Amino acid sequence: MKRITVYRFYKSDTATIGCFCIGKQLFYTIEDPDKNNIKNTSCIPSGTYICELSKSNTNLAAKIDVAYSINDVPNRNKIRFAHIANTTKDVSGCFGIGLRVDLESEAVLDSIKAVKKFYKMLDNEIGLNPIELVVVE
Repeated sequence: MKRITVYRFYKSDTATIGCFCIGKQLFYTIEDPDKNNIKNTSCIPSGTYICELSKSNTNLAAKIDVAYSINDVPNRNKIRFAHIANTTKDVSGCFGIGLRVDLESEAVLDSIKAVKKFYKMLDNEIGLNPIELVVVE
């Protein structure tokens, strides 16, 4: 199973930003701030999760009708990994991804391009099978 490790490197009262690599491609993540795992308003707890593809409208602007669902997050459901989002206004406890980051604005940039690249890279590598997501501080 493909493992993706998100390294959170920026936390504030309004956002959580991290990064991960697939091969040599660096992606950035945007999440809600840490609010003790409150549904729809907090980043998820650090840990290891299995993610499976499911139908989703979160990536339609990238012409992709799926997103990874993060399984077994305590007291949470319907959390997406790797969907289109630039700021925390675009997420509700999920992970948005981008190709660049602007810490001053607490944003990830080029999110649509990132989503297209992410799903294409995974499709080529593992056929969009489940992934293991490791989230570390």
